[in-house]
Amino acid sequence: VGKMRKKFASQYGFVVPEIKVSDDISISDKSYHIRIHGTTIASNILRLGEVLVVTGNGRKPRIPGDDIREPAFGMPAVSIMETFTEDLKREGFHPIDNVSVVLTHLSEVIRNNLPQLLSYKDVKIL
Repeated sequence: VGKMRKKFASQYGFVVPEIKVSDDISISDKSYHIRIHGTTIASNILRLGEVLVVTGNGRKPRIPGDDIREPAFGMPAVSIMETFTEDLKREGFHPIDNVSVVLTHLSEVIRNNLPQLLSYKDVKIL
């Protein structure tokens, strides 16, 4: 998360406000919500023990899995048990772990909601 904030600072010229990760018992233990100023902007289900394979080019792995959508860009994907990670790589796929899925989703939510994150002070500096 720290690297992502630094990247946004260098790309857009302002520091994204602190990002807090917290546990919320009111939502499913397999899901996450991304909130800005207390409002849920995006959410998704984490498939623990599985990796994501984006299949946007139409090519699918031979290993069975569940057809889903990748949360950051809405691309077609397959969720496959992480025990098949090496097999997927041998087939030429790039399996994505849950942490990377969440960070990519968070990054896109931030990019798409930059105006809500800019403070008056940030705008004056720009």
